[in-house]
Amino acid sequence: MEAPRLNRRLDQLEYNPAELAHHLDQDARWRERSEVIGGPLRTIDGQMAPVPAFMRLDLQTDRNGPVPEHRPALGACWLWTGVPVHGYGYIRIGKRKVQAYRVNYERWIGPIPDGAVIDHLCRVRACVRPDHLEPTTYSQNTVRSPIHGSQVKAARDECPAGHLFDEQNTYRPPGTNVRQCRACLAENKRRRTGAQPRPRATETHCARGHEWSPPRGKRCPVCNREAGAAFRARNRAARAAAAPDGAKR
Repeated sequence: MEAPRLNRRLDQLEYNPAELAHHLDQDARWRERSEVIGGPLRTIDGQMAPVPAFMRLDLQTDRNGPVPEHRPALGACWLWTGVPVHGYGYIRIGKRKVQAYRVNYERWIGPIPDGAVIDHLCRVRACVRPDHLEPTTYSQNTVRSPIHGSQVKAARDECPAGHLFDEQNTYRPPGTNVRQCRACLAENKRRRTGAQPRPRATETHCARGHEWSPPRGKRCPVCNREAGAAFRARNRAARAAAAPDGAKR
């Protein structure tokens, strides 16, 4: 960009004195890390001087971007209008190319912790708005991705066999956040053991098909009588087998 044209665009940027001093101090620290001063030049009092990184960042930022549909409370995105690399904006500071969103985060919020990566809460790679950015670990950032396997599975309403993941059919092993289909677990168990499907009670009949007598209780009275009769028959058979031959029964 030619110096006169760049100067006209820079003159349109407005900063209050305290903000300007903070940005210039931040720009000096960036240049110390980059070792070599480079980048576009502007005319100051007839001399060519480097354009601070934050000014170049503001020149290539559109603060009237779209509002994230999944989190509208975040507000409009600040979109990088320069040439993107894999969707992300980059700005040259000295001899290094730095992600524009990292520069803006350090500019407005503070240093990024060592080993941390920046997660775009708005899910827009070109966004450089600082309150749309959050430092996190690499693994956590990966899990938050909408294309990550855990997110894809969490969005499913049914298992691969077509059973709904409702409250009654969903099993979560203790200490985990994994969803398992109860119907599929029962079917797999039957295949392994060869057991027959166990009938379940309904609102009108018990598991053995006896009709409930209102009101419905926890135990079926017919099943209770049958169980009691079977228990007494087993006791009689056991006593008969234990009695000596010829003894009076």
